[in-house]
Amino acid sequence: MKPKQAGKKEGGLGEGIFARLPKRSPAALLVQSRSQQKSFLFLLEEKIRCAQKKSRENFFAGWRALASGGWAERQSSQSGFSSKKVRILTKRHRLRLAVARQGEGGLRSVFYFFIMNIFYLFFFVVLAFSGTAVYACYRAAPWAPTFKKDIKRFLKLADIKPGQKVYDLGCGDGRLVLAAGQAGGRAVGFEVSLLPYLVAKWRIFYSPFRKRCQIIFKDFWQADLSDTDIVYFFLMPKIYAKMKDKLERELKPGAKVIVYAWPIEDWSLLAADCPKGKIPLYLYQL
Repeated sequence: MKPKQAGKKEGGLGEGIFARLPKRSPAALLVQSRSQQKSFLFLLEEKIRCAQKKSRENFFAGWRALASGGWAERQSSQSGFSSKKVRILTKRHRLRLAVARQGEGGLRSVFYFFIMNIFYLFFFVVLAFSGTAVYACYRAAPWAPTFKKDIKRFLKLADIKPGQKVYDLGCGDGRLVLAAGQAGGRAVGFEVSLLPYLVAKWRIFYSPFRKRCQIIFKDFWQADLSDTDIVYFFLMPKIYAKMKDKLERELKPGAKVIVYAWPIEDWSLLAADCPKGKIPLYLYQL
């Protein structure tokens, strides 16, 4: 009995309390730690979740601060994200963004200005070509060039002498003017339609006979025909009456008039070239 008494004295009150506590297995302790009670494991997990949530908020707040201006900075300050490095990056980003926007706006404005100028230029070119073509149709005839195979027939009928002045009224692309200059004459063409006039100027410029050829952007109704030796035209018959009065009034005696396709009424025909299956040529002399 003495040993037991000694043990009670050594254990005292503590031994009695632990003796009354219920014994629990490790599984029961794990279930108790995952319960709603504020156990140590539960508090640790909650602390970890809060830290992860706060780190995510700080991360996204930093990216918003880099991508935008003061709003993201205010949001980051409200969420507790007050990194000095991110604020410096935010200012730099805003400065770069402003410069980039300014440069992009300048390039965009230059691009729009260039495109609009091209559009206006194209519009005015089309308007000029179509307007002058309509005016040429109204004044005399549409652009219908003389066939290349008939130019030799014209040269044979005209019999151009060196130095003679040849006028082509409504010269088109200048093919007959070049042929007359190549034959030795001083050829002058009149044209009011802009597109064929430019084509004729280009052909004359690159021709070896350009010194004897000339293309004038002018209405031939306003041209002076008093010094010409040979006049050629391919026009509509409706203006022949007016053209006949102009030729009789301005041409010098002995001047030749060559007409393509349609003859001039009331004029005595000097010669004609009317092969079968081809457009005829008529020669008159005042």
